Amino acid sequence: MNKYAILLLSASTAFATIDGDRADLNVDEIDVLKPHRLVYDSCPYAHDIIAATIIMEAGGEYHVGALEGVYEVIMNRAEKRNKTPAQVCLQRKQFSCWNGKADGIKALEDTIAQAKKHPRWKIAVNVIGTQTNYTKGADHYYADYIAEPYWASSMKRTVKIGKHIFFK
Repeated sequence: MNKYAILLLSASTAFATIDGDRADLNVDEIDVLKPHRLVYDSCPYAHDIIAATIIMEAGGEYHVGALEGVYEVIMNRAEKRNKTPAQVCLQRKQFSCWNGKADGIKALEDTIAQAKKHPRWKIAVNVIGTQTNYTKGADHYYADYIAEPYWASSMKRTVKIGKHIFFK
């Protein structure tokens, strides 16, 4: 069994049901086997930073595309800003999950260690490297339980996945 088949099996096990409030989602059009463009990052924590961001931002979301949506935003921002995905994750005030939790190596390692305890850690790791388009090209999002951020009115809303509203 090749690597991509294993990733597909992991993803299909994790997302066995389609989110009923996502009439716009056609799972047959989503290509989870297409690898995302590879980005070299010399940071030894890069992979874990990305997976931890996915977990801390959407680990509690069980809607189809929730974890992938966060990853898509990370990758879209990295491409637009000419930064590595890990740099984007740790940029000040970009992903609230990191606010005050990456100030120094010890804090970074502790935050990653906590994220690794999440039951969906392996699923988040498997999302890395895949190319999906659940968010229709979004590079921003916010949770529906907070006040609308200042930037939302100037952007185009693309989709809502679970509690996250995505924009580009």
